Amino acid sequence: MNQEAAEKIFGTLATQGDVAGMGDGITGSIIESITGIPSSDVANLSDFANLLMGRDVSLASRVSRIENKIAVGAEFYDDFNRGDNAGALGLGWIQGGSGQTLGIDDQAAQLKRDVLPSDGRRYAICPWTGTQSDDVTVSAVIHPRGTPTQPATSLFLRSNTGLTEFVYVNLFGGRCAMGRGTRNGNTWNFTQWTSNTAKSYSNSATVEFKAIGNKYQLVIDNVLVMEHDDISGYPIDSAHRSSGFAMQTWTAILQVPQYSGGIASFAVRSSVELSAVAQAQQTAQQANSTAQQANTTAQQAQEASAGVRETAEQAYEQAEVAYAAAARWKDEFVVSSAGVVLGQNEIDLGVVMDVPPGRQRIVSRIIYGLSRNTGALTVQLISTSPQRTRSVIHSTTILAGQVERIDDSPNISVQDGHRISCSVLSIDGDSSVLQCALIGALI
Repeated sequence: MNQEAAEKIFGTLATQGDVAGMGDGITGSIIESITGIPSSDVANLSDFANLLMGRDVSLASRVSRIENKIAVGAEFYDDFNRGDNAGALGLGWIQGGSGQTLGIDDQAAQLKRDVLPSDGRRYAICPWTGTQSDDVTVSAVIHPRGTPTQPATSLFLRSNTGLTEFVYVNLFGGRCAMGRGTRNGNTWNFTQWTSNTAKSYSNSATVEFKAIGNKYQLVIDNVLVMEHDDISGYPIDSAHRSSGFAMQTWTAILQVPQYSGGIASFAVRSSVELSAVAQAQQTAQQANSTAQQANTTAQQAQEASAGVRETAEQAYEQAEVAYAAAARWKDEFVVSSAGVVLGQNEIDLGVVMDVPPGRQRIVSRIIYGLSRNTGALTVQLISTSPQRTRSVIHSTTILAGQVERIDDSPNISVQDGHRISCSVLSIDGDSSVLQCALIGALI
């Protein structure tokens, strides 16, 4: 969008490139709502106009360093490094849907941005269908133009060729969901299997959507965000080996448009590497199966039982080690991204604890990190129930000058559904950027 179009929206302010304070108040909220970029990162009006209307020539270069990662070993790869085309992706992509057109802008698949946009969802079916495997990984690098909270960017795998039946992940700013879905024309139906209301994609993120057998995973920047074992019977066969993506336009209150995150590169590969925890669980299951088979053989062949039992014991030991690795967990969150003050700071509710029936989730280690600390401060660990009842479950003192405090003293059993956050009880000096990591075991 040119300068003249920008002035129609913003008036004469659109020519004032040095106007400061764009991250303040209502204006900052609108910026963050539209782009998904924290308003504190938008220094002036020209930055905002570039993000909303035009292009920032540095955006594509930010993701070029990580695009090669998803290209390695891919059977299909597209970096959309072609000339701008507002209405088509080219390269054989099959496109459809409603709302703003889907094309190429700034070397990425993005929705066309207009002053008066049309709501809707546009889809693109990958032109490559040559895979001979039911197991698949669909990967995408997100274009750093913004990931707003309302519209969804979707990834599809195990779709039929017409994208009328598929397994999906819907990525919103700050949350995401996984499930199976159908499409009839421009009517979409999403049957949710699982969701994560605290984590999702972000600018320049690498998103990997994986399927092996009936297990599905969403991994973002090498962190497992969602996992599901399907028992609904979604078909796994040669008729469901297509993949693709979709983007959505959503118009907020006062007709402020939001466009879901663009895709700077897209890849499909038949090989699937599960995340470390799931891989450890799978290794444990295989080892346990080997142990059971060895034990059965030992019972049937008493003369050779000594050797067989030794094999069984070794397999059980491997299973125990693998299960122990799978049971380790870690959650990390930012308490304050700037100056540390008394109280809750930026995180009001915190990370939610998931405790399966019959298990215990134990916090055995707390690590606090600061970028600067000139005086002692005391930090409390707060547990908030689903009914929003708060209680202090641990307290740690960080000495003056310490920027990394490892507290190995806790042995805290957290409750299912409770949210864990931090509150600064006292502070004697000047501290900034406080981060908390919780480490423990699931037993």
